[in-house]
Amino acid sequence: MTRTDDEALGATKREDMAARRAILSDAGVDLVVSIHMNKFSDPAVRGAMAYYMQGSAEGEALAQHVIDAVTEATGQKKRGANPGDYFVVRECSAPAVLVECGFLSNAEEEALLADPAYQKRLAAAIVQGVSDYLAAR
Repeated sequence: MTRTDDEALGATKREDMAARRAILSDAGVDLVVSIHMNKFSDPAVRGAMAYYMQGSAEGEALAQHVIDAVTEATGQKKRGANPGDYFVVRECSAPAVLVECGFLSNAEEEALLADPAYQKRLAAAIVQGVSDYLAAR
Protein backbone atom coordinates (compact mmCIF):
# COMPACT_ATOMS: atom_id res chain seq x y z
CA MET A 1 0.00 0.00 0.00
CA THR A 2 1.25 3.45 -0.79
CA ARG A 3 -0.89 5.00 1.93
CA THR A 4 -3.37 4.01 4.62
CA ASP A 5 -5.05 7.38 5.20
CA ASP A 6 -6.30 10.35 3.20
CA GLU A 7 -3.04 12.30 3.44
CA ALA A 8 -0.90 13.06 0.39
CA LEU A 9 2.66 11.71 0.25
CA GLY A 10 4.08 15.05 -0.87
CA ALA A 11 3.40 18.78 -0.69
CA THR A 12 2.41 18.89 -4.37
CA LYS A 13 0.60 16.46 -6.66
CA ARG A 14 3.87 15.87 -8.55
CA GLU A 15 5.71 15.05 -5.28
CA ASP A 16 2.87 12.78 -4.19
CA MET A 17 2.94 10.85 -7.47
CA ALA A 18 6.75 10.60 -7.42
CA ALA A 19 6.59 9.17 -3.90
CA ARG A 20 4.02 6.58 -4.97
CA ARG A 21 6.11 5.59 -7.99
CA ALA A 22 9.16 5.16 -5.71
CA ILE A 23 7.20 2.97 -3.28
CA LEU A 24 5.95 0.75 -6.10
CA SER A 25 9.37 0.56 -7.74
CA ASP A 26 11.17 -0.26 -4.49
CA ALA A 27 8.60 -2.93 -3.60
CA GLY A 28 9.01 -4.81 -6.88
CA VAL A 29 5.26 -5.34 -7.16
CA ASP A 30 3.69 -7.94 -9.46
CA LEU A 31 0.62 -5.79 -10.11
CA VAL A 32 -0.95 -2.52 -8.99
CA VAL A 33 -4.52 -1.74 -7.96
CA SER A 34 -5.33 1.93 -7.36
CA ILE A 35 -8.76 2.48 -5.77
CA HIS A 36 -10.66 5.72 -6.32
CA MET A 37 -14.10 7.30 -6.16
CA ASN A 38 -15.29 9.29 -9.17
CA LYS A 39 -17.10 12.61 -9.51
CA PHE A 40 -18.85 14.23 -12.47
CA SER A 41 -20.82 17.41 -13.14
CA ASP A 42 -23.97 15.43 -14.01
CA PRO A 43 -25.32 13.87 -10.79
CA ALA A 44 -27.23 11.23 -12.78
CA VAL A 45 -24.00 9.55 -13.89
CA ARG A 46 -23.24 6.40 -11.93
CA GLY A 47 -21.39 3.11 -12.15
CA ALA A 48 -18.00 1.51 -11.72
CA MET A 49 -15.19 1.69 -14.24
CA ALA A 50 -11.57 0.70 -14.53
CA TYR A 51 -8.59 2.11 -16.42
CA TYR A 52 -5.43 0.47 -17.71
CA MET A 53 -2.50 1.67 -19.80
CA GLN A 54 -3.31 1.54 -23.50
CA GLY A 55 -1.28 -1.17 -25.19
CA SER A 56 -0.86 -3.21 -22.01
CA ALA A 57 -2.59 -6.54 -22.65
CA GLU A 58 -1.93 -7.62 -19.05
CA GLY A 59 -3.24 -4.32 -17.67
CA GLU A 60 -6.36 -4.65 -19.81
CA ALA A 61 -6.94 -8.23 -18.62
CA LEU A 62 -6.49 -7.17 -14.99
CA ALA A 63 -8.89 -4.23 -15.42
CA GLN A 64 -11.49 -6.44 -17.10
CA HIS A 65 -11.38 -9.08 -14.36
CA VAL A 66 -11.63 -6.45 -11.62
CA ILE A 67 -14.50 -4.51 -13.20
CA ASP A 68 -16.39 -7.73 -13.92
CA ALA A 69 -16.07 -8.83 -10.29
CA VAL A 70 -17.00 -5.40 -8.91
CA THR A 71 -20.13 -5.02 -11.02
CA GLU A 72 -21.20 -8.62 -10.40
CA ALA A 73 -20.83 -8.24 -6.62
CA THR A 74 -22.44 -4.80 -6.36
CA GLY A 75 -24.97 -4.73 -9.18
CA GLN A 76 -23.56 -1.39 -10.27
CA LYS A 77 -23.75 -0.21 -13.85
CA LYS A 78 -20.64 -1.45 -15.66
CA ARG A 79 -18.90 1.49 -17.33
CA GLY A 80 -16.21 -0.86 -18.58
CA ALA A 81 -12.46 -1.31 -18.63
CA ASN A 82 -10.97 1.54 -20.61
CA PRO A 83 -7.50 2.67 -21.65
CA GLY A 84 -6.46 5.77 -19.71
CA ASP A 85 -3.46 8.05 -19.47
CA TYR A 86 -3.29 8.14 -15.68
CA PHE A 87 -0.01 8.30 -13.80
CA VAL A 88 -0.54 5.13 -11.79
CA VAL A 89 -1.20 2.97 -14.85
CA ARG A 90 1.26 4.76 -17.13
CA GLU A 91 4.29 4.93 -14.83
CA CYS A 92 4.19 1.39 -13.50
CA SER A 93 6.11 -1.46 -15.10
CA ALA A 94 3.74 -4.06 -13.63
CA PRO A 95 0.16 -4.58 -14.87
CA ALA A 96 -1.91 -1.83 -13.27
CA VAL A 97 -5.57 -0.94 -12.89
CA LEU A 98 -7.19 2.23 -11.59
CA VAL A 99 -10.63 1.30 -10.24
CA GLU A 100 -13.32 3.98 -9.97
CA CYS A 101 -15.76 2.39 -7.51
CA GLY A 102 -18.62 4.79 -8.15
CA PHE A 103 -19.59 8.45 -8.37
CA LEU A 104 -19.65 10.61 -5.25
CA SER A 105 -21.59 13.15 -7.32
CA ASN A 106 -24.51 10.68 -7.48
CA ALA A 107 -26.42 10.80 -4.17
CA GLU A 108 -27.38 7.10 -4.22
CA GLU A 109 -23.86 5.93 -4.98
CA GLU A 110 -22.38 8.34 -2.47
CA ALA A 111 -24.55 6.77 0.24
CA LEU A 112 -23.47 3.28 -0.82
CA LEU A 113 -19.80 4.22 -0.94
CA ALA A 114 -20.04 5.59 2.62
CA ASP A 115 -21.59 2.35 3.94
CA PRO A 116 -19.00 0.10 5.67
CA ALA A 117 -20.79 -3.10 4.57
CA TYR A 118 -20.77 -1.93 0.95
CA GLN A 119 -17.09 -0.97 1.25
CA LYS A 120 -16.31 -4.52 2.41
CA ARG A 121 -18.26 -5.93 -0.53
CA LEU A 122 -16.33 -3.68 -2.91
CA ALA A 123 -13.00 -4.69 -1.38
CA ALA A 124 -13.86 -8.38 -1.60
CA ALA A 125 -14.90 -7.94 -5.23
CA ILE A 126 -11.62 -6.23 -6.11
CA VAL A 127 -9.72 -9.08 -4.44
CA GLN A 128 -11.85 -11.57 -6.40
CA GLY A 129 -11.06 -9.77 -9.65
CA VAL A 130 -7.33 -9.87 -8.90
CA SER A 131 -7.61 -13.58 -8.02
CA ASP A 132 -9.46 -14.25 -11.27
CA TYR A 133 -6.76 -12.40 -13.22
CA LEU A 134 -3.96 -14.36 -11.54
CA ALA A 135 -5.75 -17.67 -12.12
CA ALA A 136 -6.16 -16.87 -15.82
CA ARG A 137 -2.46 -16.11 -16.39
